[in-house]
Amino acid sequence: MYRFPVPQAARLASFAGVESDLRAVVEYCKRLEAQWRSLGTLDFPLHEALSAAAVIRYGRCFKQGVRQRLLEKHLNAAPSELGHTHRYVIELRDKHVAHSVNPFEENDVTVQISDHYVSSAEVFAVNTAHGRAVGFPSDMPAKLRALGEWWLAWLEVEIKKEKEMLVNLAKTFTLEELKRNGEVLLAADTTPHTVGKRRPRP
Repeated sequence: MYRFPVPQAARLASFAGVESDLRAVVEYCKRLEAQWRSLGTLDFPLHEALSAAAVIRYGRCFKQGVRQRLLEKHLNAAPSELGHTHRYVIELRDKHVAHSVNPFEENDVTVQISDHYVSSAEVFAVNTAHGRAVGFPSDMPAKLRALGEWWLAWLEVEIKKEKEMLVNLAKTFTLEELKRNGEVLLAADTTPHTVGKRRPRP
């Protein structure tokens, strides 16, 4: 396989990453649904971790980065319930999972006062109090899975269109021109010095 880094290929290249994220969302939600079916043995740390992972991977598809993002307007063709789920998950991502903003998390300082105290001079302890929503509510994994599956079906159609367009474009080049870009190397560079860098293409 040879690289084909023409500007017209950017959308399809972005779709490859988006599709990977959405498939992960669907898989995480299936595992969350299985967890809720066995409520008596619900693993709360795992439940929170899978919920956060699903929110993050879904949100990546709609946030601006190197790759092109999905546009929310395409959801106008989806059932309204999916639109509600989308907005909930994006708000959950922006105001709870990624940033501490909404009331899903509360942090307070408390002063300990016993009933027998006659004055504040007897106060001897100040503590912290923390409360937070832990993972999805029970109905959300199924809703987000349905949303992810809707997007994957939409992507399937769009990817087919992009591939057809690019096949026709590739035919306008000679074989020598197509080979000039080199073969594809799909090994991600995860060395420590690259973690803060921006890659040059989708």
